Amino acid sequence: MVPWKNTTAILIVALASLVLGEAVKATDYEWVTLTSYADARRIRVFDDTAYAVTSGGLLVIARPYESNSARYDNLDGLGTVDLTDITEAADGQKWITGYGWLIKFDGAASTLYPFVDNEGTVLRLYCVEDDGDWLWVGTDRGLILFSKLNDGGQIQDAYQVFGDLNAEPAVYDIELVGDSIWLATSGGLAVAERTIPNRLKSPANWKGYEAAEYGEMEVDAVNRVVVYDGSIYVGAGMGTYRVDQVADTLRRVDFATGAAVRDLQVDGDSLLIYSEGGFGVLVGGTPRYLGTGGLPSLLTTGGKTSFGRWVGAIRGGIYVSVGGDYTQYSYTGLPQSDVTDVAVDPDGLLTVLFGGKGPHEWRGGQWAQLPMNVGGRAMAMQLDGRGWKYVATYGAGISRISDTTAHFDSRNSTLQEVVEGGTYVVSFDLKITDRWLLAPLFEPYGNVRVGLGRLDDLDSPSSWTSFGVGDGVFGAQMVSIDCYGNTFAVGSGLAGVFYYYMGPDPFNKGDDTLQQYEVNPDDVRYRLPSDVVRVVRFSPDGELYIGSSLGLTKFDLGIERTVTVNLPAGFGPDVTSLEFDRRGNMWVGAHNGLARIDGRTGEIETFTSRNSGLVNDDIYNLYLDALSGDLYICTNQGLSIIRSTIGVPTEDLKAVYAFPNPYVVASSDDLLSFNYALSADLRVFT
Repeated sequence: MVPWKNTTAILIVALASLVLGEAVKATDYEWVTLTSYADARRIRVFDDTAYAVTSGGLLVIARPYESNSARYDNLDGLGTVDLTDITEAADGQKWITGYGWLIKFDGAASTLYPFVDNEGTVLRLYCVEDDGDWLWVGTDRGLILFSKLNDGGQIQDAYQVFGDLNAEPAVYDIELVGDSIWLATSGGLAVAERTIPNRLKSPANWKGYEAAEYGEMEVDAVNRVVVYDGSIYVGAGMGTYRVDQVADTLRRVDFATGAAVRDLQVDGDSLLIYSEGGFGVLVGGTPRYLGTGGLPSLLTTGGKTSFGRWVGAIRGGIYVSVGGDYTQYSYTGLPQSDVTDVAVDPDGLLTVLFGGKGPHEWRGGQWAQLPMNVGGRAMAMQLDGRGWKYVATYGAGISRISDTTAHFDSRNSTLQEVVEGGTYVVSFDLKITDRWLLAPLFEPYGNVRVGLGRLDDLDSPSSWTSFGVGDGVFGAQMVSIDCYGNTFAVGSGLAGVFYYYMGPDPFNKGDDTLQQYEVNPDDVRYRLPSDVVRVVRFSPDGELYIGSSLGLTKFDLGIERTVTVNLPAGFGPDVTSLEFDRRGNMWVGAHNGLARIDGRTGEIETFTSRNSGLVNDDIYNLYLDALSGDLYICTNQGLSIIRSTIGVPTEDLKAVYAFPNPYVVASSDDLLSFNYALSADLRVFT
C-alpha cells in the first residue's frame, strides 16, 4: 500500500484588530453558470421580440444580427435552465415553465413557484396556458390548475385521468377554445368542458383520442394542439392531423407523413408546421414545403418578427431568415450544453470538452473548436506539462492536440479495439502523469484492459505497453483510472477496482503487484459495497477513494482496510465523480447533486439545483483548477463553476494572507480564510 505522506505546515499570522460587523460565512460560494441557449424548445414573439425557451435558459432577441440579446439562466432569477414554454397573459405578464418551477418572469426579480408532489419528487413542467385568473400547466404527471390570486399564487388542483387515455400522461401542450380545454399528451389527445374545473376530476367528462381507437394516429404521442381556421389541428409523432369532430375521426395533413411534428403555429391565415421531416405551411387546406436553405432538417419551433423569421433545430441551433436563406444566430453561449470535462492551462486558458463536439477553447471572447475526431462521443480530457491536450473518446481512441493533432488507436498503440481487426477503440477516461499516459479500455475484444504510453514518445509504437488479463486485470468495462506514484488504480463497471503497483519502469513487470477490491474478496480488508465502479481517485496523501453504484469507499491507510464514507441521506448513492483540492477537501458528484467533504473535520455540505447555483443535479465530471482553486462541475445542461473564496492558493508561506482583515467575530458561523493551498495548523497573534 502507499505510505502516508505528511504535508502539514504551521501558519503564524498577524491580524489587524478584531472588530464587530458582518463576516464571510463558510457556506458563501460564488456560482457561475455557462450553458448553451442553442437548443430551443419553443420560440414565441411578444412586442416584436423573440423569446426562445431552451434547455439552457431564456434567450430574448430583439435584433437578428446583434450580440446584445438578453440571456437568463438559473442564476438570473429562473431557478433552472431547463425551460419548456412561455406565454404572455392579457396583462402583459410572462409566465415560463421549467424543471420543477413555474416562473412569473421579471428578470432577476422573477417569482418562482415550486412544483413537487407529496413525496417531494420534482415535477417536470412542459407547457402553460393563461386563463384569466388561472393558469393551466402541463406536467409529466398530468394537468395542474394554478391560481394567480390565492395566497399570491398557488396550485389549486391536479388532474391525472383523461377519458380512456392511460392515467397520468405527460401533458405537452394546452389549447383553450371557447369553454373547452384541449390537451396534447404522451397518451393521446383529450378534450373537456372546463368552466367547472371540479368536473375535470371525472374521467367520464373527458373525451380521449388514442391510436387504439383512432388508427389514423398510428402512435399515441401528441406534441402540439392548436385551433386554426375553426378546426383543431394536432402535431403528433407520425405527422399532422385535423380533428373532424362531426365524423369523429382524424384527417391526416399530407405533409412530411411519418415524421414527428414538434410545433404548430398560426400565422395570420397560415398554419406553420415544424417537423423532423421539414418546414411547411398549410393555407386553405393545401400544405406545401417552405424554403429551408441553411437549415438543418430536424426542426422544433419558430416565430416571426418584423426583422425576420426565427427557427429552432433539435440540438442544432437557432436560425434567422431576413428575406433569404437562414443563417445561424451565433450569440447562444456555449457551443453545446453537454459538457464532459474541463481543463485550464497555467496561463488560465479554459478548454471545455463537449460530448458531441469535442474540445473548444475560450479565446478572444469566442469559442474556438479544436480539430479532432470525437468518434461517437468525447469522454475525458487532460493536459500535460507542456499544455498539450489529450482526449479520450467513445470510438476514436485517444487524441493529442498540440500544434498538430495525433490519434492513437489499435493501429499505432496498445489500445485495443472493440471488434478484432477494427479501429473502434472506446476509452471513458485517461490519466496523464509527468512520464506516462494511461487509458482504460471499455469492452475490448481481447486481453488488454489498460494501455500505457511513454509521454515523450507516444508516436513510436514501441513506447507503448499494456496491462490486462495476463497481469490479473480483467473485466470488460474499465471506466476510470488514476495514479499515485508508481501505482495506478483502474475501476471496472463489472469487477470492482484493480490496484496495480507497476514500479518505476512499467515495461519491466518483474516487480509488479496487484490487489483487487470487490464485493466478495478473499481478504475482507478489500471489500466493496458494489462491483459497479464509476470513478477512482487518489487523495493528495495517496488514499484510494472509490465511487460506485452503492456509495463512496476509501482504503484507510491507517488501518489497512476499506471503510465506507457515510454520505448524507438523499445524496447518492450512485457516485459519478470525485475531486480533491490541495487541502484534502473532497468534492463528490452524483446523479442527484454535489457534496463537499471537509478534509479535516469530515463535515459534509450538499448542493442541488434547488438549494444552490448548481445548473443541473446529474453530474458527469469534476475538475479543480489547482492554480485558481475554482471548481468546474460538468453536466448535460452546462457548466457550473464555484469560484474560490480564498483567493489564489499558494504553497509559499511568505505569500499567505488572511481575510477578512480586520477579522469580524459576530457568531460561531464566522469564517477566517487563508489562501494557503495545503493543510496547516494555525496560530493567530494579534
